[in-house]
Amino acid sequence: MNESTTNEPENTSEITSQQSNNQGTGLENHTENSNVQDDTANQNKDSVKPQNPELNNLHEIQSNNDQASENNAQNSDNHVLNTPGNIVLQWLTYAFWGWTVLAMSFLTAAVIAYFINDTNSADAIVYGIAGIAVLMPISIICDYFYKKHEPVKKTGSASIVMVIHAVIFALFGVGAIIAAVFSVVALMLATGDTKSYYTTIFSSIIIAVLYAAVLLRTLNPRKMPWVRRFFPISMVIVIGVIGIIGILGPFMGQKSIKNDQMKEAAISNVSGDIETYVSENKQLPDNLDTIKNNANDDAKVLLENGSITYKKSSNLTGQSLASLANSNYYYQLCAKFDKASKDSTNKKNSYSSSDLDNAYHDKGDYCYQIKVTNYSSSIYN
Repeated sequence: MNESTTNEPENTSEITSQQSNNQGTGLENHTENSNVQDDTANQNKDSVKPQNPELNNLHEIQSNNDQASENNAQNSDNHVLNTPGNIVLQWLTYAFWGWTVLAMSFLTAAVIAYFINDTNSADAIVYGIAGIAVLMPISIICDYFYKKHEPVKKTGSASIVMVIHAVIFALFGVGAIIAAVFSVVALMLATGDTKSYYTTIFSSIIIAVLYAAVLLRTLNPRKMPWVRRFFPISMVIVIGVIGIIGILGPFMGQKSIKNDQMKEAAISNVSGDIETYVSENKQLPDNLDTIKNNANDDAKVLLENGSITYKKSSNLTGQSLASLANSNYYYQLCAKFDKASKDSTNKKNSYSSSDLDNAYHDKGDYCYQIKVTNYSSSIYN
């Protein structure tokens, strides 16, 4: 009994001790499991972290390879595009645009001189329009074909051609600006007629803008891709505007001047025929029908359509007795002129022995008062 009683506590203490050990072992296992999970998570994190730099390095390497391939392709394209044929086409494109702008500058100056300075520049305008009519289509055609083979970045001989023409266009543009500045200074100091200065100022400004435009087309900046596309269109518009003004203004004015000149020449011709008639018949003709057949073709047309009229005159005011004794005959030849004569120094204010060549006339209806004395003609007022 005592032994059994004594053994029970021992067993009980052993059991209690074993349970405690089991619990401790369980805690240790749980802790170990937790540590294992944490280590696994850390390893996963560590395995993920190095992956981003590796991917970035791969992307960077791939990007560098692509860039190198692109550069090689571009260099290859530039090498292919810098052929002799393309260089010649490039040179022709720049050269013809330069000549076109030069013709436009000439036309611009002529048109502005006509409107501001009242200069008879219709002939210059005609030549300017004719030059542009030839140069502009050639420039557009060359530009069209060159754009198809124009490299984005010019190298080698293409770069040399571009630089040569760019310098030329820049110098012309700077020269136009200098001319405008000098004219402004001269205008500020001028005391007489200033129309010529205004003509130079406006012409120089427009010319400078034209050369700036062709300079941009030559350089063809990467950041301004629209220059190459819209340059030909803008040039056509500018030329069209200047050309229309030139035709409607100076060209039509020149037509009026030529009509006036034809009337002046016809009146001079008819006056000579009247002088011949007087020398043969000792009197003035009653009308111009008797001398129409002797007139030249232009005079006949003007006489037949009534552009030139004739009438006798009995105005002898201011004549001396000596002049009356010389059998003077007086008459008038009249016409309608579109413009007044430029040179007013040929205006006759007194009787004088002179012909009608370059004689002054006013704008509108004007009558030359003519006298015939001893087979000569002169003008009187």
